[in-house]
Amino acid sequence: MKRLIATTALALVVAAPAYAAGMNADSDAKVETGASTPPAAAMPADAGEPSLGEKTEAAAENAAEDTGEAIDHAAEETGEAMDAAGQKIESAADAAATEADKALDSADAELDADADAEGWANADASAVTSEELEGVDVFDASNEDIGEVVELTLGDDGATVNGAVIDVGGFLGLGEHRVALSMDELKIMRSTDDADELRVYVSASREQLESMPEYEG
Repeated sequence: MKRLIATTALALVVAAPAYAAGMNADSDAKVETGASTPPAAAMPADAGEPSLGEKTEAAAENAAEDTGEAIDHAAEETGEAMDAAGQKIESAADAAATEADKALDSADAELDADADAEGWANADASAVTSEELEGVDVFDASNEDIGEVVELTLGDDGATVNGAVIDVGGFLGLGEHRVALSMDELKIMRSTDDADELRVYVSASREQLESMPEYEG
């Protein structure tokens, strides 16, 4: 019995180094196998985030879009302002024209009233001869003597009277300002007391006539 135990112990002693060597070999193989396995690919920290270039491009596009909208809005407001200004100018022009017409009508009415009050009435221009009209005194709307008719002007046919030349201002034939007026701008009046006596009335003042271009005919 003692011999059997001794034999078994001796066998264990002999086998132990071989078993230990085998265990070490397995461990080394596992280590080598693990070292040869490629590591998992590392994910970048900013995976899924746009790059700096993409961010810059997006910002530029947004800025361009905002600028375009601002320009369109400004153009729309400018157009509306111009339309409003045009309407105001047109309204002002219409009002000015209306006032001018009223002023002319008032001047004509005043002419008629003053002339009628002083014994003068409208004369038929077609019945007035050039000899009668030349040298006739010219009066303004205030019934002030401002000049005289010096000659008549004829139309293209050389026979039809279409206007008169008037000397405005001056004294004793000196310093007159000679202007031409159409027959539509003249109101020929005949005295109700003396049919041979005529006057010519104009709605323009002396200053307005003197500011007109001088007649060179």
